[in-house]
Amino acid sequence: MAPPERLSFGVEMEFYVAWYTDPKIPMPPPPGFESKTGGPILIQEGVGDLDASMALLTGAIRVTYDISMSLTPDELQDFVTPKYGWAGVEVVSPALWATDEGFAEVRTVCEYIQNHLWTLCKTGLHIHVGCGNEWFSIRSARQIAALLYAGDPVLTQLHPKHRRTNRWCPSPRLYSKVSMGKKMQHAPEPPSQLSDVSQQSTVANIPGKKVTIQPLPVRPTEKSYEIERDYLQILLDVNTDPEIQQDVKTYNPIPIMEAVNELLKSTARGTIAELMGTPLFSSRPAYNFQHFRVEGSRTIEFRQPTGTVDAAEVVSQARIAVHLCEFGANASIEQLLPLLLDFEVAEQQPAWYNVYDLLADLNLHPEAKVVYAAFQGTVDEKVRREYWEAREPDQLEEQNQPNEPAESDKTWRRFLPSFKI
Repeated sequence: MAPPERLSFGVEMEFYVAWYTDPKIPMPPPPGFESKTGGPILIQEGVGDLDASMALLTGAIRVTYDISMSLTPDELQDFVTPKYGWAGVEVVSPALWATDEGFAEVRTVCEYIQNHLWTLCKTGLHIHVGCGNEWFSIRSARQIAALLYAGDPVLTQLHPKHRRTNRWCPSPRLYSKVSMGKKMQHAPEPPSQLSDVSQQSTVANIPGKKVTIQPLPVRPTEKSYEIERDYLQILLDVNTDPEIQQDVKTYNPIPIMEAVNELLKSTARGTIAELMGTPLFSSRPAYNFQHFRVEGSRTIEFRQPTGTVDAAEVVSQARIAVHLCEFGANASIEQLLPLLLDFEVAEQQPAWYNVYDLLADLNLHPEAKVVYAAFQGTVDEKVRREYWEAREPDQLEEQNQPNEPAESDKTWRRFLPSFKI
């Protein structure tokens, strides 16, 4: 077997940030911001210069004014004047090696944003995972795709409901071409252990399973996903693939293991992107492989996490994305198959296996606790400190010192300048 691929990652954080242009006319704090640290960012010429000001402060490789966030949220409408207001921005990190040092860089910048700026997160957090300047091998790419596809109904439990039904990150299990019946012609057969599995595993009717991480929630009893027929109609209306012939009223995805078989037959990265994509070419699914179609960014994009600039939440989601890719890329078929079968059963019987079982199996206990706290709205200094103690014990004392404005030549100092994310 080839040596493990060295993984890299990057983050894209979308949020609204407060700005002002005249120090003599400060912005009054909106409700909920009275006790927050930081404040609006000072810019000289209006919102048009906000991207440069943010990039200088955070050391991000790119900060853009996000047109998809051009409408100010209702709760901030009373805090917009020619002298101050709110703008939707996307802060894009450089690509970083997936090491403790790389994750620590993300922590540093997130904590700076948290402590120095007023922000409101209403959209998404996107995480890219790649192999530096190299492509994922075909074997790695198709195994990661199979893992994320089969795991989609379980992995979505990482995220709040408004992200599960969001058309900016549609479910590959529900809406991908492979789910709608697209197959790869003239492709080799998948490994025999998988080709023998068709619709349901032999363990499907066994009640109960492993003990989940405690004291986290019991396994769900309801499915995470339901098909949104209006959105499905949009996809079918624009479909031009003759292999996809579905009726919006009767459609259900093909069985998980049938789709997994097709993904594991893939002999080209573009094939994987085609199968994992939706009939709407511009659509970017929750696990986006469309970067495999063209030269440039060679990453897999995780689009379903909800927007946040909380350092513990961002780093937890990034570590989960990286570790999923790491496991998918390096697992043997014998290691991969039991997990795929757990996912298959859990789609119909959610109490069989949930996302906390998965995080325990992948040795991501610290991330599980942060995810759970985020769902409960209880991410506080205690939760953050426990997380950093688990993940950065040697750096804790130094990094818990008060944050000073980061110098542009030191922030993200471990980035890889030639990468694209």
